[in-house]
Amino acid sequence: MSAAFVRNGRPDVVATNPLARALRAPMFDSATTDKRGRANFARCHFLDPGSQDFFVDWEAGATATVALLRAEAGA
Repeated sequence: MSAAFVRNGRPDVVATNPLARALRAPMFDSATTDKRGRANFARCHFLDPGSQDFFVDWEAGATATVALLRAEAGA
């Protein structure tokens, strides 16, 4: 089994399998998760103080997250 998730352009995580949810548990347990329990990569990355401990290379993740947001805004 592989971890799998689906995200939209905002980048909300809209679906996961159990392994992906387990691997990204801190993101789903974060105060940045919305009322429906949906995690969001950008909110978690930039607004959760624990994200710098969770993500192995926080700066590379921040760069990729900003690039995704810019690409979506430009579409």
